[in-house]
Amino acid sequence: MFSNSNHTAALRNVEYKKQIFQIRNQFFPFLLSDVKKWKTTDSDIRFTTANDGDRFLAKWLQNRKFSVESEKVLEKGREIYQYFFENLNQIRNKKFEIASWDIGWWQIRNSLRDVYLGETLFEEIKILHNVLKNKLLPQIYSYGFIK
Repeated sequence: MFSNSNHTAALRNVEYKKQIFQIRNQFFPFLLSDVKKWKTTDSDIRFTTANDGDRFLAKWLQNRKFSVESEKVLEKGREIYQYFFENLNQIRNKKFEIASWDIGWWQIRNSLRDVYLGETLFEEIKILHNVLKNKLLPQIYSYGFIK
């Protein structure tokens, strides 16, 4: 979810073969009810939360047990998402096609970095991500995924 190789995005009003499509980000990790509680400095983005629903990943994550390392990554990710919403008024939304609440991790990372925001948060999640990676890598061999 929070890897640099995650290129998820949500796009609105994408024209293809004379049709208009709304591309929802089904890998948005948090419930819409949580997002509605966060401070959002862009009223247009806040408006997109009305009459919408949770995304696949947010529902899938509910009521699952995670390791301590996974929980720390997830909580730091939540912190970054909240920080993003709090700072939307400083972000170049058009440049990153940010037009709805279910923005992708690629959009968040790049739009914040574009205006030099959240650098410490991204360093912190990278450290936590590496701790989780180091825990998981040995299990790849013990479970026979790689021989």
